[in-house]
Amino acid sequence: MDIPWPRANDRLFISGGYRSLAGCIIPKQIQLVAIGYKDAADALVQVLAEQGRNDALIFPIVFCYRQYLELQIKAITASVEEFEETGEDFKRLHDLKKLWSAIKPRIETEIEEQDREAFAIVEDCIMQFYDLDPTGMTFRYPEPVKMHQIDLGNLKAVMNRVGTFLGSLADVWGDGVNNKF
Repeated sequence: MDIPWPRANDRLFISGGYRSLAGCIIPKQIQLVAIGYKDAADALVQVLAEQGRNDALIFPIVFCYRQYLELQIKAITASVEEFEETGEDFKRLHDLKKLWSAIKPRIETEIEEQDREAFAIVEDCIMQFYDLDPTGMTFRYPEPVKMHQIDLGNLKAVMNRVGTFLGSLADVWGDGVNNKF
């Protein structure tokens, strides 16, 4: 049996790699990074669905979904601020409630009537995450959590619906920046 032991020439970050194992870092693409966190969480949930329960993955899964929300809200904020030419930049904080509250009134007026219910549902989901993890640290570190068990299949399904809505907001505002509506 070959035991993977550290070697003197080990370097973590080198260029290259074989096809799908080569990754490109694209600077300033916050929405792409957000989607990466969501895709990572989805992939981990899929692994559990195929291989069975592994409680060691709970914290990384929930953290990735929460990080997705935070970064997606920041991506939308950046697009809105660029569209409005305010020159402002989103704050480097992790409080979902503050981040959402800062951008909500600016995008709410643009939401069409048929999308208002979905907008309210997404806001409620963001606040559910905020209530569970107000500082953004609960799932980053082994902090005490208010609940004992999480249905990860449900979490994934709901986050996919939330992600679809937030992604559409990001696309609309991104197109607005590019085309000035």
